[in-house]
Amino acid sequence: MRGGALGDFLVTLPALALIRQRHPSARITLAVSSPVVKLAAMSGVADRCVSLDAAWAGRLFGNTLQPDEATWLKGFSVVYSFVHDPDARVRTWFSANSAAGFRQTSPLVADRHAVDHFLEPLAGWLDIWPDHASRMYALTVPAPIRGELATRFPAVLASPPVWIHPGSGSVTKNWPCRHFIALARRIRAESGIPVLFCIGEADGALALELEQAGEGTYMLDNLNLPDLAGLLALGAGYVGNDSGVSHLAACVGANSVVVFGPSDERLWAPRGRQVRVVCAAARTAAALAALPVDAVFDAVRQSGMLTKRG
Repeated sequence: MRGGALGDFLVTLPALALIRQRHPSARITLAVSSPVVKLAAMSGVADRCVSLDAAWAGRLFGNTLQPDEATWLKGFSVVYSFVHDPDARVRTWFSANSAAGFRQTSPLVADRHAVDHFLEPLAGWLDIWPDHASRMYALTVPAPIRGELATRFPAVLASPPVWIHPGSGSVTKNWPCRHFIALARRIRAESGIPVLFCIGEADGALALELEQAGEGTYMLDNLNLPDLAGLLALGAGYVGNDSGVSHLAACVGANSVVVFGPSDERLWAPRGRQVRVVCAAARTAAALAALPVDAVFDAVRQSGMLTKRG
């Protein structure tokens, strides 16, 4: 069980992958938030993915399960919980009503990188001591999804673009949209590589700003997560804030530059073999706003994503 948004799921993915490896023949059910269900299913770490936003989950936290729900949950041999359970209601229910082994760790990250935070309990739970490779999350986009995207977005993928996601879960973590626009135009002017913006349903204000700046024709919005993962994997590179989409880009192996301001990059920087982090002078929104376009463009150029291929 893992609650939270896209980034929360992805920083837990290495731990989930090792649990899958330790139980290769087991039937694993993964409960995650609704927006993440399809991506979680694509990850291959579970045989079935269900929503933690469904009514049964609310009743589990309230200890008021329906008989069929209780019977279903009692059927598991072990439960791994990465959900916030401050009143211990989930632990109490399983302790009192199920023979399942119950292993729980807090989702609150404080003093180590989030990936390491979720990997650490595996040593005691499963006698797994993660190596360096297992601390780098990876998500493979299946060939059928890649092929379907090539059919649906031929103009986009004919010349793989640099993707920019100017949003995040908090406006305080956002480098100003006007800076992303300036960066996009500089990349186009100096490299000839197309730049496209990916916009989510929570990015309405950013979408409006892009449209008003004349960038509306360079924008794809409200893609489902498997499609977004595929497009990021097939692109020339990615630039974004501290966000779930930035973690997704790193997961699929995109050459990425990620801008950090108020949040701590030591805990939340996406992990990937091609990830560069650009930090503001201080962990404040004001310092992030003052981060110059030149600094981010230099990181983009140094990353190699502007080198044309083919």
